[in-house]
Amino acid sequence: MKKNRILILFAVILMVPSVMLGADAAAGRNVYNMKCSSCHGANGAPTASMAKRFGVKPMNEHSVQSKSDAALKAAILNGYGKMKKVPVSNGDANNLVSYLRTLS
Repeated sequence: MKKNRILILFAVILMVPSVMLGADAAAGRNVYNMKCSSCHGANGAPTASMAKRFGVKPMNEHSVQSKSDAALKAAILNGYGKMKKVPVSNGDANNLVSYLRTLS
């Protein structure tokens, strides 16, 4: 019985997205304002010209919010489509993902 509880606890811990552990949405907002808002808009909504020219989607759109935390972080750190990688630390990328989740 005790062994089963330990296995269940371990499984639950593995299901928690490691990206979000210790992430700070307020710090993510600061990074977003400095590194992302010029293309993605101050509140996650790009201008019509940015959306048309580069295919930038609103951050609250289902196609963005349905991505996993790991996929969003990978897009930040490696780039995605026409978006170049964002020069941020691993911790800042986690914070950015946390902030992006508040835009849903």
